[in-house]
Amino acid sequence: WRQRPGLPKRGRRRALARHVPPALWERPKQGFTFPLEAFLRADGHALVRRHLDPARWHRGGLLRGDEVQRYAQAFIGGDGALAFRVWALVVMDCWLAHRGLQG
Repeated sequence: WRQRPGLPKRGRRRALARHVPPALWERPKQGFTFPLEAFLRADGHALVRRHLDPARWHRGGLLRGDEVQRYAQAFIGGDGALAFRVWALVVMDCWLAHRGLQG
């Protein structure tokens, strides 16, 4: 079951081939796109509203609450180009809260 150069996952491929036709799984890798903007807009932007509340950021003192609020309002207002920045702020707030440094 050792791997050989150029033949990774040899054992798993043999096992899979016994049950599934190779035409279904012998294909080039394909990525997928996560619908981040739709995820952030779900439930009336609940995730964005919760984690980008300026009071949370003001208490934390890391970023200016008014700037965070500006990003949130622009995204909620329809600026989808801010989705990754807004997501980064949501994740940062979750991390800070988990560490006991925010909210």
